Amino acid sequence: MAAPVRDLRQALLKGSLGPLNPFPWTMQTGNCLGWVIYGYYTRDPYVVAGNLPGLILSIWLNMGAAKLQYLDIHESQKAHQHQRPSQEHWDASSRTESQEGLDEVPGLFQSEEELVVAPQERALLRILAGWAVVATYVGWFSKDDAAAVVGVVVNANLIFFYGAPLQTLQQVITERNSESIHLRTMFMNWTNTSFWIAYGLSRRDPVIILPNVIGLSLGLIQGVLCLVYPRQTHDLVADLEPLTSVASIVASGEVAPSSPIV
Repeated sequence: MAAPVRDLRQALLKGSLGPLNPFPWTMQTGNCLGWVIYGYYTRDPYVVAGNLPGLILSIWLNMGAAKLQYLDIHESQKAHQHQRPSQEHWDASSRTESQEGLDEVPGLFQSEEELVVAPQERALLRILAGWAVVATYVGWFSKDDAAAVVGVVVNANLIFFYGAPLQTLQQVITERNSESIHLRTMFMNWTNTSFWIAYGLSRRDPVIILPNVIGLSLGLIQGVLCLVYPRQTHDLVADLEPLTSVASIVASGEVAPSSPIV
């Protein structure tokens, strides 16, 4: 769950999401919230403890993505406004062709609405509203086993979470670039699903086993895409920058190669 934290922090410092795909973070919020509810009804403290920190962290990720989306939309609005011809006395009956053209810019009115609610906020609110309905239904109106109902819904949410990066499948194939697939998230999903499969087998709980098997399969598909379509910019480039700097210093002769590097 914490895999995108460093990249989002760098994006916040730069003021742009860049190639980051924030859509899975809304699914992550719904996934963690659903498992916390499921753990409550099944009286499983491990499920609750394993997902509650992820729920809190996912909310921060969504907040960061919404801030960057708002900033991008706000800057776009300012650019559109600067393109409008300045007039001391505006007359509605004497609109110029350039003004009319600006009013017809696709997405302009939509972006004004997004200044109030960014796309990430809208998606997050939908997920939270959906789970509010599910929690209210199983708590007050359902005559069925509450854990079973929540388990079905959280399974659907979990599959969407694990498969969320595949929404860019067409883009990956078209551009022959898997940059939109976040590597650290993919690696951690492999580890996460493997451990939850083992835990589900020990509990003999198909609600835990099935979605994580599907999630692991989707993660492996993402791995295949990364191999078939190499990334133009690698997620781990930032990790290699210090080594590159040291190598350049050694090559320039400022530091002897045998000198210890602290």
